[in-house]
Amino acid sequence: LGEIAIKNWLKNRLISAVACDAHDCVRRPYRMKAVYRVLAEWYGEAYASWLTGIRDGRNAHRHRSQGE
Repeated sequence: LGEIAIKNWLKNRLISAVACDAHDCVRRPYRMKAVYRVLAEWYGEAYASWLTGIRDGRNAHRHRSQGE
């Protein structure tokens, strides 16, 4: 998929989750905070939080089954 298509899907709120395939802290670390920051800047904090499970840029994860 092209970058333009993905940005268009994000712009139109067609993506419902963003995942991380981190396996350990050294070779493939968790980088979801960085993803949250970019998404929040480009598409707003509410959508970034929905996509990543991070609230207000903090590492506070939530489960979608708990109220959202």
